[in-house]
Amino acid sequence: MSPYFFKNEQLVPPSGHQNVTGQLYHPLHSKTSTNFVSLPGVHKSIDGRLLQTTRQLREDFPFNLDMNSGRPLGVGWMQVTVGNAERSSARRTYLGKAVLDRQNLHVLIGTRVTKILQTVGAAFRRVEVVNGKTSAKLVYTAARDIILSAGEYDLPSVGQNLTDHAASRTSWLVNNTDTWEKIINNKTAQEQALQEWHQSRTGFMSTGGSNHIIFTRMTDAELEQVGEDPSLGNHTPHMEMITSNEVRPPVQPPDGNALMLVQVLLTPTSRVLIFTLI
Repeated sequence: MSPYFFKNEQLVPPSGHQNVTGQLYHPLHSKTSTNFVSLPGVHKSIDGRLLQTTRQLREDFPFNLDMNSGRPLGVGWMQVTVGNAERSSARRTYLGKAVLDRQNLHVLIGTRVTKILQTVGAAFRRVEVVNGKTSAKLVYTAARDIILSAGEYDLPSVGQNLTDHAASRTSWLVNNTDTWEKIINNKTAQEQALQEWHQSRTGFMSTGGSNHIIFTRMTDAELEQVGEDPSLGNHTPHMEMITSNEVRPPVQPPDGNALMLVQVLLTPTSRVLIFTLI
C-alpha cells in the first residue's frame, strides 16, 4: 500500500511551524499530493515525560522515529491529516477542484457496486455496478488496479466471526496546572483560543488531542498464557495507547487538572455471531 499512500500524501509544516527534526523520517513521506499530513502543532506538558520514558525504559517503550515505516512498535510522534490548522477532509482531498478537473476522472452518482469479478488467475479487475434509476447492470474492466473502499460486504458469512477493537480510558488527577483543562473548563479561554485560530491558525484549536501514540506487544510469557499469537508477527502490535493532556467528555473532572490514557486492544481473540430476528 505504500505507493498509494505516497500518491495521496502531502507532508506540510505543523501549525506551530516548529522544527520537526527527529520527529519523523522524511523519505517515507510525499510532499506533492493533496492529502495534508502534519505533526502536532502545539507542545503539551506531557511530551517531555513521554520522551524521557523512551530513554529510561528503552526495552519496553523504545522511541520510534516514524510509525509508517512498517515497524510501528514503540513511542512516536502522532501524524495527523491536518494542514493550515484544518482537517484535510475527504471532500478537500478527493473531491477538490484539482481532482475534479482531471480528464481521466469520472464520478458516477446513484450507482452501487454489486460484484468484484475475477479476470485471469488470482486477479480481480472487473466491477459490476447497478444504476439506481434504471437498475441496469454494467461491468467495468480496470486496465491496472481496482481500489476497494467499502464498509460492508454482502457475503453469506456476514454477521459471523465479528471482531472489534475494544478501547478503555484511564485518567488521573495531577498536580500540574499546565493541562488543557485550563482552556476546556474556561469559556473565556476557549473564545480566546478560537480567536487565535481565526487570526493566525495557531494555538489550542489548531492541533489534535494527542501528540504521541504508543504501539506495544505482549511478552512471550503472556503469549504462552494466551496459547497463540493473535497478531501477524513479531513486529505487529497487540495494543495501542494514546496519551492526552486532558480528560475529554463525557467524563471530566469538575475542577483540577488531569491526564488521560486511551488503551486499545488491536488483536482480540474473541469472535461474535450477530443475527437478526425477523
